[in-house]
Amino acid sequence: MAAIAAEESGDWAGAAELSGRALPGSAGDALPGFARKLSRAPWTMSEGDLDALRKAGHTEQAALHVVAVVAHQSADSRLAAGLRAARRG
Repeated sequence: MAAIAAEESGDWAGAAELSGRALPGSAGDALPGFARKLSRAPWTMSEGDLDALRKAGHTEQAALHVVAVVAHQSADSRLAAGLRAARRG
């Protein structure tokens, strides 16, 4: 999930570093799709997105974990991008 958030934030180095750490999902591709949408367009998230996770067999705790990981990684990737820009600029 963190690799997805890094990728969506344009943090290619972070995404590459994190991509090997992903744990296999037990309920198909619902979590990565949720994480990608949350990273890319969080204002479009709705109860339906959570319902899709529930239907795929994920718990509320799993959804909360994905939200926390995506939020942390998105902030970290954006901070890193800002610092790189400041050093160049």
